Amino acid sequence: MDAFDADVLIYAANAGHPLGRRIRPLIPIDPPGGPDEAAGVGSMLLIPELMIKPSRQDAQPEAEALTELLVRLHLLPVDEPTSRLATQFGAVYGLKTVDAVHLATAVLWREGRSEAPVLVTHDGLLATAARATGFATAGV
Repeated sequence: MDAFDADVLIYAANAGHPLGRRIRPLIPIDPPGGPDEAAGVGSMLLIPELMIKPSRQDAQPEAEALTELLVRLHLLPVDEPTSRLATQFGAVYGLKTVDAVHLATAVLWREGRSEAPVLVTHDGLLATAARATGFATAGV
């Protein structure tokens, strides 16, 4: 299961965008584990990060396309351990707050799992930090 940054989801929501066509197959409608299994993982911060702009602009088709992707992801809360780790990542790697939270979410989700998720982003700085924390990356 892959971990997602907001930028790639924005592209994936636009079926005609060349970057979106590369990312969309990573978020299948029917994940391999069945309809009850998430296609990926992300932070709850993805909701406001993705939905504020289309809500402000009353862009219903864009909001629906983004929602269609969000419901396929397992969104994890931003709790104290995530916040503390995000603070560390922001300081060490120079990440913006939301990117630090997305990376911290992926790192904590990965703990205790045999599979290592790929962090999917188009942000070069986030990709570099993800690789430094042991992730493979896609999208960059």
